[in-house]
Amino acid sequence: MIRHPWDESAWPVVRLDLPEDALTREEFDGILVRYQRILDRGQSFVLLFEIGVGPGFNAQYRDELRRFTRKHERAIAATQRAVGIIASSGFHRASARALVWLVQPPYAVEMFDDWAEAQRWAKIAVRAEPADGARRPRRPGSGSHARTPGPSAPR
Repeated sequence: MIRHPWDESAWPVVRLDLPEDALTREEFDGILVRYQRILDRGQSFVLLFEIGVGPGFNAQYRDELRRFTRKHERAIAATQRAVGIIASSGFHRASARALVWLVQPPYAVEMFDDWAEAQRWAKIAVRAEPADGARRPRRPGSGSHARTPGPSAPR
């Protein structure tokens, strides 16, 4: 049985929940297909991504995600404003930071402990300029955030 981890009901905030167990090949491929469809819309969006308690992406899937983002970097830079990662444990936050370092996306990446905080941030982040505008949404009250390398945010 294929699980459907995407939720676009609060568009332009898109939610992706990873399951508690390992993704099958078919499920991972489905995630990339759905991601491609979201990019093909050509509309600004923010992705909220819950790691949960599962194993996340294995090494092969991380590498495929890196290649996917390289292949589609223009569409991603033009439409995806930011990613909020909801991680409940230090291990999962560290794993997420490693994935961000590997992928090096052209948008801001923030870590959150809960959905409510991430959703508030996402509503602001979706209004950010495209990546080539070098504007990065910042979490209110934060001195810095865990974002990827790239152009600096204006201060």
